[in-house]
Amino acid sequence: CNDVGKLPDCIPSFYNLCNTGALFSEVEYSEETEEKQHEFMQDSIVAYAKNYHGPSMDTLNMGDIDTLAELWDFDMVNVNTLFLLSMYEFGKDAAVDEVLTKSASLISVQHFVDEGLDIMCRRLNNLLNVNPSAEIKKIMGTLDADICEWVKEKAESSEPLTNAKFDVKIGSTHLFGLRLLSLAASADISKDERIKIHSLIVLSGTIVKVLESEEKGTNVMIGQVPSKGASDSTTSQKMAPEKVSETNNISPQMPEPDEGSLDSDRTEEVPISGSNESPLNDNPVKRLPTARQPSDEVSFKDSSSEDE
Repeated sequence: CNDVGKLPDCIPSFYNLCNTGALFSEVEYSEETEEKQHEFMQDSIVAYAKNYHGPSMDTLNMGDIDTLAELWDFDMVNVNTLFLLSMYEFGKDAAVDEVLTKSASLISVQHFVDEGLDIMCRRLNNLLNVNPSAEIKKIMGTLDADICEWVKEKAESSEPLTNAKFDVKIGSTHLFGLRLLSLAASADISKDERIKIHSLIVLSGTIVKVLESEEKGTNVMIGQVPSKGASDSTTSQKMAPEKVSETNNISPQMPEPDEGSLDSDRTEEVPISGSNESPLNDNPVKRLPTARQPSDEVSFKDSSSEDE
């Protein structure tokens, strides 16, 4: 965040810091100050994600933002969660895909999965309903109508970041869904939530298959793949539904997940290292970048420091 003009509101004694005796004066602090700090930190994280154009990240390192979060006693779990969500909102999946797989213990998995589900729905809704291509229009009738309608309702009822990017490649969105499902398996995420994620994986996977076949000029029906050893354009065989298994296979043709396929000890599409015990799991929150009421937001403050 480049708006330095907001700092005096975050630090009430800002203009007195250079006065004689300032180091020995008591610093004013109030709930309003905490709200301003929260807003400043929130805007800074989103701005950092929006302006990031570097290589793929292998560690969660935001430089000055991390330093400021430490000085203000902010909870780094929430800082990291908002940053990763912002990166996916802006369609910068490739930059954080790797670091996400090893950051389960550094983020609030519950909050990330909840918001990640909304991100997937907004992307798919943009692909299917807002800006459908000619290829998408041709296959709309073959997709599950109920899932498509639910995706549309979910997308329209959720609130994205300002200037969020929706026209992300469907392959990236499909991979994001796989990562969400693996994260969900590493935490106490409800089975209903995992089924929703799996439904989006099925939908996005089906679209990927069809678009790939269109590009290759093959005639592959939904639920079918070219038979092995035969010409792609002449023969095909029906794909049997497969379970989500330890071999990292999720069949995009599977219409509905088997009850055992979503057990947390069997869902390992993308390995996630570490565990997560988020302090937010018992206190669901709304989107950070647009909400300004402290009661509706993730509290960045580290509860352990307040107890002291």
